Amino acid sequence: MSYLDRIFEKYRHKWVREDEDVDAITISIVQNLDRNNCLTILKELEEEELQSLIAIVLREKIKDRLSIDSDIYPTTSSSGLLH
Repeated sequence: MSYLDRIFEKYRHKWVREDEDVDAITISIVQNLDRNNCLTILKELEEEELQSLIAIVLREKIKDRLSIDSDIYPTTSSSGLLH
């Protein structure tokens, strides 16, 4: 049984079909995971799932960096184009 299956079964009675509830429960679960548990979940992901997850994390980190360095890295050029 995968780690995800164990989490799903453990919280089965709490899962509802509302996205907000799933988000809240998931965030609560993840906040209580240690690094090893997180790595276990990552190891169980398919390659495409892992790549998608890494893309999301990198995108958010780049957005954060751009917002901090907005005066150095303007969002648009004078022509209004990105390139």
